[in-house]
Amino acid sequence: MTLPVKSSFKKAIAGRIIAYPANGQTAFILPRKLDQLSSEKIAVKGQIEAIEAMILGQLTAAVYEESPGLLRNIDVVAAIDQIMARAQYSRELNGKRARLNQTNQLLLRGMRHPLLRNPVPLDLEIKPPVRGLIITGPNAGGKTATLKNCGLAIMMTEIGLFLPSREICDIPVSQQIFSQIGDQQDLDNSLSTFSAEMTNIAKIVTHAQSRSLVLLDELGSGTDPDEGAAIAISVLQALQLKGCLVLATTHYSRIKDYAVKHPNYRTASMDFNADTLTPTYRLLLDQVGQSRAFWIAQKVGMPKEIIDQAQKVLAGQLPLSSSTVVLKEKATSKIVKTHFCKGDVVYAGNLEREGIFYALEANQTLAKIFVNKQFSVVPVKRLKLRRKAADLYPEGYNLDLLFISDWQEYKFNKDLNRGSKKAYKKLVKYEQEVKSNSSKNS
Repeated sequence: MTLPVKSSFKKAIAGRIIAYPANGQTAFILPRKLDQLSSEKIAVKGQIEAIEAMILGQLTAAVYEESPGLLRNIDVVAAIDQIMARAQYSRELNGKRARLNQTNQLLLRGMRHPLLRNPVPLDLEIKPPVRGLIITGPNAGGKTATLKNCGLAIMMTEIGLFLPSREICDIPVSQQIFSQIGDQQDLDNSLSTFSAEMTNIAKIVTHAQSRSLVLLDELGSGTDPDEGAAIAISVLQALQLKGCLVLATTHYSRIKDYAVKHPNYRTASMDFNADTLTPTYRLLLDQVGQSRAFWIAQKVGMPKEIIDQAQKVLAGQLPLSSSTVVLKEKATSKIVKTHFCKGDVVYAGNLEREGIFYALEANQTLAKIFVNKQFSVVPVKRLKLRRKAADLYPEGYNLDLLFISDWQEYKFNKDLNRGSKKAYKKLVKYEQEVKSNSSKNS
């Protein structure tokens, strides 16, 4: 804290001079008494901080001595909290405790997906020697949801959750769970949909073991159907030879035929109501379903003529008509962009006035112009060039003179800068008048 004192009286105050203003007529003084109090305050504050550090150190040492027990208590509390959370969530789901087995036997009885509203319960049965299930059926019929429901049932059981099912389910103990669901395309690593899928499946085939659960969605898609189906069948064969529990979805007929003929695979189809032409989302075991591509295309708004044409293509009739559309180049008008320079006389449409261009703002869409002895900011697109500065002023002319609003003030400041005694006396006289007026007002 300082006191402003006129320079001529600075020695009348006992203390230290902290600073002078630019004119040197005032001195800011820290009184000696305040200086002493500030020093005492700093000393007391240091003592307080030392006492606080000592207390914190003692508390830290006490906690450190008990840290092994405290850490054990934290682990116990966390474990109990997890158990209670699982129990609470299982009660909210009205779940049933599943029976575990080590023979890769999966029996789901009315399993409901916990994240779906009003889900259709899933009934599914896989018993040895069957090691896999190939799910077919229409698009948007629930194949992927069924795949996820099975994987979720096994994972929920293994972390200690009860299952939201109609009856008790039999769940296999799985040491690993692998999944290939969704588009794994990666542009950064130059991976197409098919190459990304094959990269993931190659890792699955390499690391899968006898107690592994493998979930494969649309296996072999994204490439030539014959080659993709051949690779998919080879993958399914390799996984069942390892003893894995495999659940896969497909639209390929060759994979369907493989699942029908192979004794270790079972087929299933998502139900489709032929009368109402809508899926029921129920899983029908030991059946092979159709993809219903025409129905899906029609449902999402595909024009009827395209559906009719697709049915002809399916019957072997290829559409070979040529287009009669002729494209022509459109005439494009060239947009001439006006560049403004400092000092140009411009017309601002929004102000309906002429002004002098000063500069563009940072965003390049607004401009600063000088109108009626003051600056205004206007959109650049509202400006029109009237006269160029290069045609109005000689080379080397100081364009800053165009933007002076008060010439007397400009001349006065210029005289002060060059050291004019007359201007300095005028400044001193003005400051004295201001001080005198402030004293009278106070």
